Amino acid sequence: MAPIRVKSQIPYWPLVMTALFPFVFVGLSYLHSGEWNKVPLITGAIFLLVPIFGGWSQAIERLRRCEIDPANRKVTVHTLTMWFAPKVQSYSLDQFGAVRSYLVGHKRVDCHVELVTKPGGEGLLLATFPPNSTSTSFWSIPKDSEPATAQTLRQRVAGQCGLQDKGFLGRRWPGAQLSK
Repeated sequence: MAPIRVKSQIPYWPLVMTALFPFVFVGLSYLHSGEWNKVPLITGAIFLLVPIFGGWSQAIERLRRCEIDPANRKVTVHTLTMWFAPKVQSYSLDQFGAVRSYLVGHKRVDCHVELVTKPGGEGLLLATFPPNSTSTSFWSIPKDSEPATAQTLRQRVAGQCGLQDKGFLGRRWPGAQLSK
């Protein structure tokens, strides 16, 4: 049986839109006054730090991957530290009893797929996926729906690893995590 390799699918567009804001702010300030003022430049520089740190953390999250080896009953999580140094954590597949998926967030919603320990107290995040967009308008809260990629992953892990499929739980806060 081949190992299951999992990687999160995180969209870039929120970060790109956030990065454009300081440039638009400084550009409009210049067009309005006709000269470069210190206050808009300093404010723009401060606002530019948000997408820089966001991009840094998103790059680390994008490079995170999990490998589940049902034959050897092993789960390996490959992550990076804040300074992009590789970090590998291994877990026994036997300490997990189920797999589940759920939505996290309010306006920026993500779908998490995680393994759940047998006592049920902790989870191990496998991957994050963008949800299906089912909101009626930009201002409304999206309806709870699981993306097909998360459902396929959840069912595949449950089937190949002999774990209980707890299904899609809707919206909830993530519980205690073994690894991040």
